[in-house]
Amino acid sequence: MLADGRSGIGPSGTVSQPLDSIASVLEETGEYRVLRRIAPFVPSPVQPDEPTFIGLILDTETTGTDFVHDEVIELGIIKFEYGARGRIYRVLESFNQLQQPTKPIPAEITRLTEPKRMIGALP
Repeated sequence: MLADGRSGIGPSGTVSQPLDSIASVLEETGEYRVLRRIAPFVPSPVQPDEPTFIGLILDTETTGTDFVHDEVIELGIIKFEYGARGRIYRVLESFNQLQQPTKPIPAEITRLTEPKRMIGALP
């Protein structure tokens, strides 16, 4: 229980308030950068009152950084509608495809992207 009577438990059941405070203290030292979990997207319940556009987010995972020798092992695309002021109104489509690599994934890439977790799900 927090001093103000709130539980400090966030929407996902985590203890958010104390952890946010700890993260802020770490960041203020200038020695740390704390990554935070992104909340799941919730479509806007209101109709846009501004011009809207279509945007794409493209994410790739590869076996390395050499475009001649390395290969793409995951491709993800999200198509979304957003307003002129930058608000995302809704996700229109999403696509995700995994590709089994033809050679072992280097350890430094595995540490960076954890692709074995994804590739292990391939048939």
